[in-house]
Amino acid sequence: FDYLSHHAVANLKTGKQSHFHAEYHYLELKKFTKQEDELTTDIEKWAYLLKHAHKLDHIPGSVSTSTEISEAFEVLEHGMWNNRDLAVYRAEQELLHKDANIEATAIAKGLEQGLEQGLEQGLEQGLVQGRNEEKRVIARNLITQGLDTNIIAAATGLTPDEIESLRTP
Repeated sequence: FDYLSHHAVANLKTGKQSHFHAEYHYLELKKFTKQEDELTTDIEKWAYLLKHAHKLDHIPGSVSTSTEISEAFEVLEHGMWNNRDLAVYRAEQELLHKDANIEATAIAKGLEQGLEQGLEQGLEQGLVQGRNEEKRVIARNLITQGLDTNIIAAATGLTPDEIESLRTP
């Protein structure tokens, strides 16, 4: 490419590259002469966009195949907006961010509330199960004392059928 040159920093005495992380790439747009239908590489597409951006009102189809180039074109378009259009865009972006924050806050609160309800329900369910198990333990003790099923039922709140099921090991 005669329009693209690569330069590195070198020591003048030795001619060796001295800074391997300092390189320069120059894109000379005056030398870039390809037309839209001749573009094949990403470098050519970038060069075309940069050279012709000031007179494009939409991104050319052959250039729009790259997400990055499409995003760059959108940024370039924003640079040509008047103050009113720019203010409208910024207001829209601010609303989008506020909506996203509101949604995230609502989700967080919903999760927190759901967790609290789940803990309360789990605790309540555990207490009920614990009480039922306590009733069965008391009923087994009363069975070993030889008490009648109706007396055990009255003392524990268990049904006679539940008590009878405890009698069989």
